[in-house]
Amino acid sequence: APVAGVQFQEAILSYCRRAGFEPRLATEARDTNSVIVLVAAGFGVAILPEWVKETFRSNVIFKTLHEVPPLVDLALAWLPDDPSPASAAFRKVVDSYVAANPVRSSRT
Repeated sequence: APVAGVQFQEAILSYCRRAGFEPRLATEARDTNSVIVLVAAGFGVAILPEWVKETFRSNVIFKTLHEVPPLVDLALAWLPDDPSPASAAFRKVVDSYVAANPVRSSRT
C-alpha cells in the first residue's frame, strides 16, 4: 500500500503541474510543526492541512485552497462499550457537526 505522505505529495505535485508549474522542493520536513516553522522562518511556502491555521499563531498567512478537493477522508473511532462521559460528549459534538455539515468525499 502507498505511504499516505507520499500519496499526498504526489497529489499536490499533480495539481501544481496542471496549474502550469513544477515546484522546486528545496527541503522537506517530516512533521507539520517543522514545516510551518520553516515557513515562518522565511524558507518558502507549504501546502498544509487547513487545521494548522487554527493552531499555529505567527506572522504566517494562511489561505484556504477551495479549488483543491479534499485528499483525506477522516473517520471517528471509539470502543462500543466505552462508559467514559468524555467519549460520549465527544461523539455527541461530532454527531452535531456532521448533521450540520454534509459529508464531502473525494470517493463519491
